[in-house]
Amino acid sequence: MTFNSDVPQAPRLCYVGEDAHHAGRVAGEIAAKFLRPGDKVLLAYSGLEYVGHKGRADGFFERLEERGFPRGDFLVAATYDSYEKTREAVSHALETEPRLRYIYMATQSVPGCVEALRRTGRAGQVRVLAHDNSPEIRRFLKEGLVDFSIDQNLPYQSYQALSVLFSAVLERRSPEQDFFYPSSTILNAETVE
Repeated sequence: MTFNSDVPQAPRLCYVGEDAHHAGRVAGEIAAKFLRPGDKVLLAYSGLEYVGHKGRADGFFERLEERGFPRGDFLVAATYDSYEKTREAVSHALETEPRLRYIYMATQSVPGCVEALRRTGRAGQVRVLAHDNSPEIRRFLKEGLVDFSIDQNLPYQSYQALSVLFSAVLERRSPEQDFFYPSSTILNAETVE
C-alpha cells in the first residue's frame, strides 16, 4: 500500500492519500479568482521526482489554463523542500517580476516563502496559497501571511491506511477500491483555531 504519495507503477493494494491532481486544480480555481490577465504566478514545488507535487503542479496549471491564463504567465521553482532554496527562489521572483501577484506553495517550505515576502516588503501584497494544516501554517493564516491552505487530512489518511492494512492482513480482505482520497478542505484565517 502506498501512503501520502503514490508510486503508480508499483505493485500495491491501494493508495491512501491526497488526490494531488485534484488538490492542484482546487488551488488553480482559487488563484484564478485573484488574478487578472498579465499577472504572473509562481509555483514552488519539490521537483518532478515527487509524484504528489508534480500532480499538484499539473492540476494547478491545467485549471488556470482552462480559466484563460496562458502558461507563459507561470514561473516555476523546484526548491526540494529546502527553506534556503525556497527563500532564494521566491526572493528572485519578487525582485525580477513586478507583475508577480500569486505564489502557490505546492511544497512544505512555506517559511522560506514567508521570509522572502517579509524581506522584500511584499507580504500582504502577493497572495499565497499553501498546503497542509500544521501549527506553522495555521499561524501564517492567522497572521495574514498565507491566504489559504488546502488540507490533505493526515488523520484520515493515517486511520484509513491502518484500516486497510488491518483488513488485508488480519481479515485477508482486499480493499474495495484502488484509491482512498480525503476531501480537499480549504483553510483560511477564520477556519483555523
